[in-house]
Amino acid sequence: MVDASNGDKPTPRPGDVAPIGTPGTDEVPCQECQGAGELMGKPCIACNGTGVVVREKI
Repeated sequence: MVDASNGDKPTPRPGDVAPIGTPGTDEVPCQECQGAGELMGKPCIACNGTGVVVREKI
């Protein structure tokens, strides 16, 4: 997701552990919604409805 108010840098999601594109990280399916992007018919708050979050590579 890109936010024009911050110079076209990707907007971090609540579940991200680092900014998108940080070396040593990767986008993985959200653990809260199992990658579905929603819980009980509403957008997941951990991934902002995207189904993915940034985590450290293991």
